[in-house]
Amino acid sequence: MKHTLRALRAEAGRYCLEMRRYLMDSVASAFIIILVLVMMLKGMDWAASGMAASTARLTIASSYLAWVFAFRSIQAIALGVYDEVQKGTFEQLYLSPLGVVPILLTRAVLEFVFTLGLVTLVYLAADALAGLGFGSGFGQALGYILAALPGVWGLGLALAGVVLIAKKSGSLLAIVSYAIIGLAAVPGLPLGLMSFLPYSAGASAARAALAGSGGTPSWWPAFTLAAAFGWLAFGFLVWKSAEARARRLSLFGQY
Repeated sequence: MKHTLRALRAEAGRYCLEMRRYLMDSVASAFIIILVLVMMLKGMDWAASGMAASTARLTIASSYLAWVFAFRSIQAIALGVYDEVQKGTFEQLYLSPLGVVPILLTRAVLEFVFTLGLVTLVYLAADALAGLGFGSGFGQALGYILAALPGVWGLGLALAGVVLIAKKSGSLLAIVSYAIIGLAAVPGLPLGLMSFLPYSAGASAARAALAGSGGTPSWWPAFTLAAAFGWLAFGFLVWKSAEARARRLSLFGQY
């Protein structure tokens, strides 16, 4: 237990040092995320001569904020492995008493904490500049997002497995990071086939909470969490399969 806590503290310290070392990148990403959301909302108003439907604005804004969480989660895991492989430091992760997967999930949790602060800043800035008009369900929406995020972490692990085998996969990771917009926007409510997609159940419930429209069953948080952990288990199995194949082919230490 002592070694585990020490490893987790070290990983948190590494994350904070990177954020401080590359402060300009962190600030720039926050500015760009705010700018894109504001321009989308303003663009809708301009295109509709200031008469853009409030429901459309709410849907776009809430889907965008939900995507920010998913996008940064994918980056924390899959892109993190890609960078480690490029730098030739990936094998060092196996020296940790935690193992590789717990380290990757720890990074994802740390990324969620940072993104929570970032999204709150984006929400306040965009509301001041463009008027989001959200209801009072911001906290409830965050709860749904948190319940659905393990599913995105599962996708990140699966993609990280692809990185181990394919090595040069930066374009794939970039495409998937933006393709996940669809998972944040598809109608997961009411219960249907799309509800079982990774992240869609939580993102749909978050949109409903932000819009104040209700209509979410009382059992929905449990369903969201169960679906998310199902996708997390799937991602773990893909990772372990890719890891075993990489060992057989002696791909570790190669780029």
